[in-house]
Amino acid sequence: MSFLTKTEYERRERKQYLVAILLDIIVPALVAGFVYVVLSGKLVEVYDDMSGITEQRIERQEIGQILRDEGLRRCQYNDTLGNATVGVGHLVTTTMPKCLDEEQIILLLIDDYRYARGSVEKRYPWASGEVKLILVNMSFQLGESRLAKFTGMLSALERGDYTRATIEILDSVVHRQAPKRIERHAARILSLSNDVR
Repeated sequence: MSFLTKTEYERRERKQYLVAILLDIIVPALVAGFVYVVLSGKLVEVYDDMSGITEQRIERQEIGQILRDEGLRRCQYNDTLGNATVGVGHLVTTTMPKCLDEEQIILLLIDDYRYARGSVEKRYPWASGEVKLILVNMSFQLGESRLAKFTGMLSALERGDYTRATIEILDSVVHRQAPKRIERHAARILSLSNDVR
């Protein structure tokens, strides 16, 4: 049996003290820091979802896409079906000026988008996420009554048959009238299918 000298004993004590500090203070701090970094991204995401920031961001992106799809015209024109239209695909149904300024056009665009979204939420309460966004875009473009005529596509979307929904949307008169836009919708729908992933 060997005895420790006072110096060796003190050295071991210091070493144990440093290990204790490491285990009791530094490691938990590192773990807490790591957890914070990992969760802060998730917390921001959760906060954005709860506060509606995510929905607002998506709404702005979708309105931007509709603006690109429809184009912007300050003065009235006839659309592909011969209907009087102004701004960003706004169907002229009441007496309004022949030309609008940018602020009037943007306000109309936002109102029309929100009307289309409300219509989709009311008529297709089962629609959510990407499917809902596609239907809102289509409702904006076609109107709620013309969208309702896509019975095969709507039925397939409701049951989650995205391949069938893609076939239905591509086999439509509207596809021949606005091929690029409908093909983009079809691609968005098809990307939801498990067969593609």
